[in-house]
Amino acid sequence: LPLVPADARTVLDLGCGDGAFGAMVQSLTGALVTGIESNREAALTASHRLHRVLADDLATVRLMERFDVVTALDILEHLPDPEAALQRIRDEWLVPGGTLITSLPNSGHWSVVGDLLGGRCTPLPSGVLCITHRRLFTPQSAAQWLESHGFLVRSEHPVRSTVPHRSQRLCVRPNPMEWTSHGNPWPRSSACT
Repeated sequence: LPLVPADARTVLDLGCGDGAFGAMVQSLTGALVTGIESNREAALTASHRLHRVLADDLATVRLMERFDVVTALDILEHLPDPEAALQRIRDEWLVPGGTLITSLPNSGHWSVVGDLLGGRCTPLPSGVLCITHRRLFTPQSAAQWLESHGFLVRSEHPVRSTVPHRSQRLCVRPNPMEWTSHGNPWPRSSACT
């Protein structure tokens, strides 16, 4: 939660699952969390925890409001068109100057590289080499990918886990140069934390 700006009043949690993360955000920050979850059973559970939940697909969901923060935790790498999702986040869902917090798998982690050097590359049910991942990232490629889609990476935080493969959590904001109609609401050197 340290990446959620203290003044955030509204949060959109993409792939909110059962709403556990969003409920923690609401409890600790007072922000109203809206979740989107394609699994209807998980969405039903989340609906008892969050301000609002939409049981819908990210590619087709329609939202009428914008949010101070959008979280996409361990979701973008699973999407058939993550670039379209980034465009929607930037152009439709974030307020100008808003924050995207995303968690992406680090396929450059020593354990993955060690397996590759040892001749092993076995898809797994979870972790960095999850069979449902459509994209792989390293910290550098993740930052380049986000920046190529109009975001500025403000901070990067390794996620410590008991699972041997690590993720990275990135705090990004839309690139002010892409938002010329809104001026430059954030200085280039500011951080989300």
